[in-house]
Amino acid sequence: MTQILKDAFISVNGRDICDSVTAITLGLSNETQESKTMGDDTATEIPGLKVISCSADLEQDFSDDGLDEFLFGLVNDQTISQVQIRPKKSEVVSASNPQYSFYAFVSDYPILGNGVGDKATTSITLTPAKDGVNTPNLTRTTS
Repeated sequence: MTQILKDAFISVNGRDICDSVTAITLGLSNETQESKTMGDDTATEIPGLKVISCSADLEQDFSDDGLDEFLFGLVNDQTISQVQIRPKKSEVVSASNPQYSFYAFVSDYPILGNGVGDKATTSITLTPAKDGVNTPNLTRTTS
């Protein structure tokens, strides 16, 4: 069934940043490792470590306690944060509105980069991390 993404939810370090988000990308893939031995006539691979990728495009906000102040603090302090994402902010977590969670740090935050007359925008890259207590694994919750 085709769905239109209208009100996705993203929280970083407990702060809902949905009102600034224009696009979210969350991916899960596997690294691959070669698996071949003498006598094989076909190269094969096996799954290796999981790779979580996450980024968001945002409308920039330089106001007091705005998005810039929040993100700058996370980057400057190298904060490892819980990230939560789900397709619909307005609905509870369920089988049709799963919530994805993992721990990450903001590894890329271009503060400025727009031209004269352009709307101020930015983006963030969230890189999985472990802090000695929490693991970076991506979890999917439906209740």
